[in-house]
Amino acid sequence: ILSELMVHPRPHHPYKGLVQGDPISSFLFLFCAKGLSAFLHQATRNGGLHGVAAYPQGLRISQLFFANDGIIFCQATNDDCSHLEQILETYEKAFGQQLNREKTSIFFPYVHILPSVAG
Repeated sequence: ILSELMVHPRPHHPYKGLVQGDPISSFLFLFCAKGLSAFLHQATRNGGLHGVAAYPQGLRISQLFFANDGIIFCQATNDDCSHLEQILETYEKAFGQQLNREKTSIFFPYVHILPSVAG
């Protein structure tokens, strides 16, 4: 990490933190997203998160990251939600980033259960 940069022959002393639009911010996001992805992948391998699949024996997906957005998939169970909360708290402490709760959404699918038909 540089403590001084030369910008147009005079030194430039960077300030603490980044603001939106800084050239390096997208690289730092990718670095941090890789860390979150590793936490999620480990939880999926260890059975803490179950992800979702298009069909029962299909490939399970636990996360998608694109640009500066992320989608995390898990089952709507107390166990998966507790594990996800622990992962996000660990991530926040490890990387010094906080989840923007004003821009965060949680979706639960509507499941229509058909009555069983006696045959």
